[in-house]
Amino acid sequence: MTKKAFFKTKIQQIITNKIIKKFYLVVFVFTLGLLSGWFVKSFFSPNTTARKINTVRLNGYKFISPLLFCDAEQGGDTEEAKILKNKIQNMIDEKIQSKEIESASVYFRDYSSNDQLAINPKEKFYPASLGKIPIMIAYYKAAQTDPSILQKKLPVVSNLDLNSNQEIKPTKFATIGKSYTVDALIDLMIIYSDNNAYNLLARNIDTINPYLLKTIYQDLKIPYPEAVKPGEDFITASDFSYFLRVLYNSTYLRKDPSEKALKLLSKVEFKDGLAAPIGNKLVSHKFGLITYPDGYRELHDCGIIYAKNPYLLCVMTKSRSNLKTAQKTIQDISALVYNELNEPYFKNVQY
Repeated sequence: MTKKAFFKTKIQQIITNKIIKKFYLVVFVFTLGLLSGWFVKSFFSPNTTARKINTVRLNGYKFISPLLFCDAEQGGDTEEAKILKNKIQNMIDEKIQSKEIESASVYFRDYSSNDQLAINPKEKFYPASLGKIPIMIAYYKAAQTDPSILQKKLPVVSNLDLNSNQEIKPTKFATIGKSYTVDALIDLMIIYSDNNAYNLLARNIDTINPYLLKTIYQDLKIPYPEAVKPGEDFITASDFSYFLRVLYNSTYLRKDPSEKALKLLSKVEFKDGLAAPIGNKLVSHKFGLITYPDGYRELHDCGIIYAKNPYLLCVMTKSRSNLKTAQKTIQDISALVYNELNEPYFKNVQY
């Protein structure tokens, strides 16, 4: 090969190599572009299998739409939540089979993982004394603009003791002929579930604002009691949980009254439901009980359990068993949830 031919061959090799490198570079850039486009589309485009988010916002404002809370349409799809849901469902099925209860509904939310689950979510119940929580919220709401409301004195003028027919009687209650501040009546109504205090506060709330209590139910998208027949089941466990959730998140009341409300609920005298199997753990809760002459009863207990990881648990039941059996259903479900969430730490706890 002549020197001229040699250099010509070398030049052709260099050109060919450059063309090959350029080709690979173009392929690389093209491929990178495709991958980037796929990633961006996957990240920002709606995913048909993703959860839909339902939001509850506060109405009545022109320029803002305050967020009270939001829910994933499909919750509890983690493996842990599925296991817990199956265990609770099996327990409820066994209790129905043994006629300890007729039915039960459960709502659960883990505040550490945001897992939630609902069992028998569409069944409605009569809230009974659970309805004392929105009365408390109404007064604390009004007191945010007029603190003197809580110091107003109200006389107990009725000659009828509304606690006389209760299966679970309060150890402290508003006495006929005496006067109490609104703040003191709220304490009696919540801590001891005093019906005398509740009746007085419920009648007085309209003198402050005749639409206040109804507005609270409407804001939280919960059926208003006056819109249903007396004694009619109208609320679900998940619906009632909204009252506790807005207190825990401090999204409806300000921080101080929200803290005050949950502190008061932590002092509730009734300890034969959610609180019974979990020792000295703090529980902010309220029970509701209605018993009919034929022995049919609805017993509920809903609250926030301040364990290692706080969670909300609401259990509503219908039964024809005695009160202790109905209470045990709530206790057993509470123990199951508590053990499932705290198993590494409380394996040897006996109930």
